[in-house]
Amino acid sequence: MKKLSALLTIMLLLGMLAFIRLSYSSETMYSLTPSRIEVLPGQNFTIDVIVQNVSDLFAWQLAIKYSAKVINCTAAWIPEDNVFTGQTTVPVSPVFNDPTNDGYNYTLFGNSLLSGSVLVEQGVLCRLNFTTIGYGQTPVVLGTADD
Repeated sequence: MKKLSALLTIMLLLGMLAFIRLSYSSETMYSLTPSRIEVLPGQNFTIDVIVQNVSDLFAWQLAIKYSAKVINCTAAWIPEDNVFTGQTTVPVSPVFNDPTNDGYNYTLFGNSLLSGSVLVEQGVLCRLNFTTIGYGQTPVVLGTADD
């Protein structure tokens, strides 16, 4: 009887493990793709903003900063294959080429779900198009509140 009781207890515990959701502690990350590009003045290029490992994503807003002496952002859009594909969203209109506190310029853009949230292993937030206006180098990075 004790063996049967122990066996049933073990089976019950193993059965419960099947319903436990395993979680992992991967850090949320973003990237700009391509990470490096070389173009001549007058040429255009497009950058994808990609995010990874986000749980409960319901909205995003970003400021991409760069030197307006070298490039200008000319367009920002949410592609069909974005992190909120198939959901009802409320996009935030982009603000282009505003100055930052540290001498760079930025483009501000965002999007929000009307309701709910999504789990994102990896996906595109948006695409930004730039035109090169001068020779030189510039970082194209995610700005912070301090900028």
